[in-house]
Amino acid sequence: MRHSNSAKAEIIYKTLGEVIRYERIKQNKSQRILADEFDIEKSVREKIHDKLEA
Repeated sequence: MRHSNSAKAEIIYKTLGEVIRYERIKQNKSQRILADEFDIEKSVREKIHDKLEA
């Protein structure tokens, strides 16, 4: 069961990361500023970034 949830979480993080990257470029803002505006915690922001880099 855990494997299934972790696969789903990875898909969610990658998708969210792509949306955030698109918005950052569109709004010409840094990752940190955009995360602060949407109250995204640093640990979550790092997970999202790591999934995009993988």
